[in-house]
Order: sequence, then C-alpha cells, then structure tokens
Amino acid sequence: MSARRVATADLLSGLRLVAAPVLPLVALRPRAFLALAALGGVTDALDGPVARRAGTAGPRGAVVDSVADVAFFGGLVAACLRAQPERARSLTPAVVAVAAVRGCAAATGVVRWGRPVLLHTWSNKAAGVGAGVGLACLTAWGRRGPLAAASLVAAGAAAEELWRVVTAAQMPDVDAPGVLGWVASRLARP
Repeated sequence: MSARRVATADLLSGLRLVAAPVLPLVALRPRAFLALAALGGVTDALDGPVARRAGTAGPRGAVVDSVADVAFFGGLVAACLRAQPERARSLTPAVVAVAAVRGCAAATGVVRWGRPVLLHTWSNKAAGVGAGVGLACLTAWGRRGPLAAASLVAAGAAAEELWRVVTAAQMPDVDAPGVLGWVASRLARP
C-alpha cells in the first residue's frame, strides 16, 4: 500500500472538507456555487473507486469519506439557508427527522461495536445524490420539488440503515448494497 495511493483517495475526500465552509460564502453566486457543488459530487463519486482500485480501501477511509460527506452536506444546507431561507426552512422537519434516524443508527453502532456505523448502501447513495441535487436546485434556482422528493428517498434509506444496524448480529458490512442494490441485482438478471 503506497502512501501516494492512500493520499489520492484521501485528497478527494479532503476536497469536500475544504469546500464545505466555502459553499455558504458563494451561495448567492449560482455559477460559483454550482461549480463547487459539482466538484463535491465528483469527488464523492471518485474517492471510493480510487481507493478500491489502488487497494487502499478500508475502515479508516470509509470514516474519512463519511465525515467528508456530512461536512459537505452541512455546507450545502448552510448555503441553501443563506440563499433561500424561507423555502429551506419549510423542509427543516424532514431534514431533522432523517438526520435523527441516521444519528440513531450511528449511535447504535457505537453502543454495540464501539464505533459509529455509517452504511454506504445504494439507498444511502441515492439519497445523498438526490439531496445534493435538490439542495443545489433550491439554492441556485429556488426550486423545492427535487429536494422534497429526495427527502422521501432519504427517509427510506435512513430507516433501512437503522433497521440493519439494530437487527445485525455482528457489525454490518458498511459497503453492502442494501435493499436498493438487492432489487437492482434482481432486475439485472436475465
């Protein structure tokens, strides 16, 4: 395992950590905001595959990725609140509910296995993409519909995550595809 390969995946995650506090600062400049939001989406899509291809994927990298995701999401929320405060506040109950369920799943992991469990299921990935796109649409153009739809996906993903953590006999595989991945694999069969 070379230091250069580890650094590449971690650098991609780190870019989201650096970009997170900048998002609210550029929220009133739609082009700059959208470019930075897109950069965050690209680095999120690439950090895992880069780590796996380099043979450097592991629990530490998964935690770094998850922390970067949370920080970047927080930056998107702060940017949205700055650019579209009234529209964003109307979605606060849904965001708080999803965050609370995911927080319960992470806390359950701490209690049961001594560390937070943040699953990377397909449902969570779909929720993350939907929330990111939805927040970008609301921030840049004031369109609330995509974020409202993403909230439903996120609620399902959070419920699945909590269920998997609570019912697991041992610490779940954080990269397991989950229900959405299972459905996709069934649909892909000839």
